[in-house]
Amino acid sequence: MGYLVKMSTATTLTIQGVPLNQTITIPNNPGWYLIGCPYQTVTPISNYFNINNCKQIKNFTGFWIPDGTKNSIINFEPGKGYFLRK
Repeated sequence: MGYLVKMSTATTLTIQGVPLNQTITIPNNPGWYLIGCPYQTVTPISNYFNINNCKQIKNFTGFWIPDGTKNSIINFEPGKGYFLRK
């Protein structure tokens, strides 16, 4: 899962826990979903998403479209959230 956290001042939010070896669950219904990166290392988006299961992925710095030639992000990064359009 991904979370948006609104804070009153700019700071670092630290969350402790046990890392899981998990894959991304792809929702069945169309629409936008907020997902987190379940990996402990940088992982290519194309390892899990393509034209058959995704229309677009965005974060606050860029976007990824399956088979896109102008994608500005290409990887999932630990600690970041992403908006998935199914």
